[in-house]
Amino acid sequence: MSQRVTSFILNCGPGMSKCLPGHEKPLIQEGVEIIMDSLGDKLLADRKTDKVNVIFSGTQETDNVLATQSPGQYNNITTISPIMQPDIGLLRHLSNVTSETGNAKADVMDALILAIHVLVEEYGRLRYSKQIVLITDAMDPIDWRDAADVKAMLQKENIKLVVIGSDFDADGIIKHEEEDPKISAIKDANQRNWKTLSDNVEGATMYSIQEAYESAKGMKTKEVKPTPSFRGFLNIGDPVKYSDRSLAIGIHMYPHMMEAKAPAMKKWSTLSDLALDGDQAGSSSSEPRKLSHGVEMIRKYRVKEDDTSKTDTPTPASSANLDTQEPQQDASDEVDERELEKVYPFGKTLVKITQEEEDYLQLKTSSGMWIYGFMSKSAVPRHYLLGRVYVIMADPKNKESAGMAIAALARSLYEKEAVALVRYVYRGNSEPKMGIISPFIDVDVDLLQFCQVPYAEDVRQFYFKSLDKITMKSGKVITEDHPLLPTPEMKQSMATYIKNMDLTSVDDHDHYVPEDSFNPLIWRTNTAIKTRALNEAAPIPEVHPKLLQNRTMLKELETRNADHVKEMISLFNVKKVEKQSLSKRGRGAAGKGESIADTSQMTSIDELVAGSDSKRAKTEDKGGDSTSSKTKQLSIGPADPVKDFLAMLADEQDLVTAAVTQMSALILQLMTTSFGDQHYDRIMTCLKVFREAAAKENEAGAFNQCLHQLKEMINPANPRSNRREFWQMLQKESLSLITKDEADDDEVALVTKDDAINFLKDTQQETQASKIQPDQSEDKDKMSTEDLLAMMD
Repeated sequence: MSQRVTSFILNCGPGMSKCLPGHEKPLIQEGVEIIMDSLGDKLLADRKTDKVNVIFSGTQETDNVLATQSPGQYNNITTISPIMQPDIGLLRHLSNVTSETGNAKADVMDALILAIHVLVEEYGRLRYSKQIVLITDAMDPIDWRDAADVKAMLQKENIKLVVIGSDFDADGIIKHEEEDPKISAIKDANQRNWKTLSDNVEGATMYSIQEAYESAKGMKTKEVKPTPSFRGFLNIGDPVKYSDRSLAIGIHMYPHMMEAKAPAMKKWSTLSDLALDGDQAGSSSSEPRKLSHGVEMIRKYRVKEDDTSKTDTPTPASSANLDTQEPQQDASDEVDERELEKVYPFGKTLVKITQEEEDYLQLKTSSGMWIYGFMSKSAVPRHYLLGRVYVIMADPKNKESAGMAIAALARSLYEKEAVALVRYVYRGNSEPKMGIISPFIDVDVDLLQFCQVPYAEDVRQFYFKSLDKITMKSGKVITEDHPLLPTPEMKQSMATYIKNMDLTSVDDHDHYVPEDSFNPLIWRTNTAIKTRALNEAAPIPEVHPKLLQNRTMLKELETRNADHVKEMISLFNVKKVEKQSLSKRGRGAAGKGESIADTSQMTSIDELVAGSDSKRAKTEDKGGDSTSSKTKQLSIGPADPVKDFLAMLADEQDLVTAAVTQMSALILQLMTTSFGDQHYDRIMTCLKVFREAAAKENEAGAFNQCLHQLKEMINPANPRSNRREFWQMLQKESLSLITKDEADDDEVALVTKDDAINFLKDTQQETQASKIQPDQSEDKDKMSTEDLLAMMD
């Protein structure tokens, strides 16, 4: 049950002030720590339906309800706290308990009767799970004449009893050397009676204080209330349109596995130390209120002042709001949040979207879960599973028929090794999600599991290079004799290391058990909160041995692999990378020996793309060359390269060579910086204009050279090349080399039509020889036609 009330009884008699052999703390202190650990967990959970009360037996004083009703009875029993939600005050009170708190003799059976009376009187008619935890010794005599009545009351009210014995447990008592035989007889009798009582009461258990203390100081799993996260129907088909051919199964969905998180932290501030209560703010004898140091966010909307409405009159310091550090503003400038409209940026324009328009654009959905189809379990990659895992159970209102349908579906999926693809909507008008339903089969359990999967747009494919082969750009596959591939010796060494690290081959099987592996962040945070709540100056407790155990290697494995690890370090050439220390500098500060660059002297992007000719022309222009008649040098920019290219060709100056060089550089730059096919259309347009102009202006060689460089960059021989799509565009447009039939340029005198066709068909990687111009690939001593004509003249 989620509603629970627990009564803790601690015997503070003389026997509890002793220490057990091998223990450093007295028994009463260990008992207090057991109670405080349980209360601390309840305090962190902060559940209002988890109540407790604490009763001490054997105190010097008497303070309990039964002693008031029956004077002379139930003496030396004190109710430390009534039934309440545990708070920090109760923990601080218990932390001050010492071995001198009690030392008075009392009948612990009276304390048990008192606890039963309080639980029945206050929570007897409520649907609470009731429990009594009794921590006591067996040295003091106990009146067992009321044991039958106590047993009957425990059974009638369904109260669970947990007896924690300081010197006994369910198996017997702990005898000490030179112990008085009378005390041993009393301990034997008390142990047998406690054993008989626990055996005859359903749910009653007995532990030794050592077991309880180790359990309190150890790791514990968090109890979670099983609350359904979805109540609705699992639809097979469309029950609205095809009611006779569809099926709607009433289901409840519960979280089966979820991420555990550390307690959320809140902001804390000391600025509220100056705040006073509102009633006392105007009085001269006001005192600071009790502070929580909490920080709350307050959001206000004001109309921004125009620059023209501001005056140069400074605001007096006394008129500023020093507490909130806000400038003084008129309250009339504040705007009610309900009067505001949402705007969204569309480029540089803000577009207003009203609430009606936003509601109209919102997808209208209805709550439920619909099966879209079935697929093989192997068709769903493991890394596609997102978020939490939920268990689908039958609706308790229709448990029999819905449970039968769920069991049949689970068994069918299990036998076919299949899963169901479903569409899931948590509540009406919420975003739909896709998920899979898989069978959850156990002993006498036939249920379903749900897990969310991503949409296609949410999946990003990452390609990683193979670890056992390397594919060259030419398409050749290398599987050995490469610096990036492991040698057979490396593979054998790693296989031996993995075999030697097998945990099943060691004797200590308690190491690295998943069920005993806890989150260190959560445990350390909770422990720190408990410790500092009682004492703000207390040091953080040491790390639990269980957590240290999971962080250290087993000595047996460490010794077994010591020599082999040294061999692996030498074989794999493992070297330690020294961490470079980053120099600390202020924001915007230059380092030692560095100077701040003058941005006015930096080269612009257009100039970088334009090439060296434009730089030379710009330098000459700065030098005062009288031949330059233009104040601004023409260049080709990425904004409109075709227009700039044609403008340079039509210029009065001879800028053909510069235009061709800049266009070639710009095309290669656009291909390098293109995100996917972002610049493909622009490059294609530039190539067409470039080709036509190069054929007319005797610059065909420069165009062909640009195509060769472009082919090398695309690398069509590689099937995984990211630029193969552009190469296919070139093939589709038949945009190839300029041949000797298209231009009179000597640089293409040996380029035939067949060469241009083969250039697009041949997808082999470009080599340096293929990029050499025809006049360079021939004999260097061969003269061109122009040189021969010049000699004849």
